[in-house]
Amino acid sequence: MPQGTPGKSPFQGSVGFEELRKYIKQGGDTCKDISCILQERSELEALYAKGLGKLSVKTAKVAKESLGTLSQAYQAVAAELETEGELHKTFAIDLVEEIIKPLRAAIEAQHKARKGVENTVDKLSKSLNDLRLTESKAKKNCYVCAKDNERMQVQLLDAKVGRGKILSDKDTAKAFLSSVILHSVFLLFWLEGSLGRGKEADGQTLETKSIFFSDRLVVVVGGGRSKLIRTTR
Repeated sequence: MPQGTPGKSPFQGSVGFEELRKYIKQGGDTCKDISCILQERSELEALYAKGLGKLSVKTAKVAKESLGTLSQAYQAVAAELETEGELHKTFAIDLVEEIIKPLRAAIEAQHKARKGVENTVDKLSKSLNDLRLTESKAKKNCYVCAKDNERMQVQLLDAKVGRGKILSDKDTAKAFLSSVILHSVFLLFWLEGSLGRGKEADGQTLETKSIFFSDRLVVVVGGGRSKLIRTTR
C-alpha cells in the first residue's frame, strides 16, 4: 500500500485517485494470479488422482494373479490407492467449485464496478480540466483588460489636469465610456473564470443574475456563463 504524508491519506489530493486506481488494480492482478495458481493446483490434483486410479487397477490385476497372502496384500494396496485417488479427485473438484469460481466471480464483479467509477471520474476530470482552461483564458483576458483600463484612466486624468493631449468634451465622454466598458469586460472575464471554477460537475445551471455597472451597461449571469449588454435605462 502506498505511504502518504503524516496525517494525510496517500489517496487524497490531485493524484489520489490515480494512486487508488493503481492500488486496486494491483489487488485485482494479485487475485488473478492466485486464481491461476489454484487452477494449476486443481489440475495437478486431478492428474494425480487419475494416475493413482490407474495404479489401483494395475495392482488389483496383480492381486488376482497372485496366490496366498500376497494376493490379499496387493488387494489392500489397490484399495488404498483407489481411496487416495478419490480423495485427490474430490479435492480438485472442491478447489474449483468452492474457491476458484467464487474468486473469479468476485474479480469480474469488482472489475465491472471499478470500470463504471473510473469512467465517471474520467469524465469529471476532463470537465474539470476544461473549466480550468477556461479560467486560465479568462485570467489572461482580465490582465489585458486591466492594462487597457489603466491606460484609459491615465489618459482621462491627464486630460483633466491639462497634461498630454487635450481632449474635447466629446472625446472625454467617449474615453470615459470606453473606460467603463473595459472595466465591465474586465469583471466579465473575472466572472467567467469564477463561474468556470465554481460550476457544479453535474451540469446544473446557475441562477440568472444581473449586475449593473452604469446606466447603460449590465452584465447578465446565468447558466454558468455571462455576457455584457447595453440597456436603454
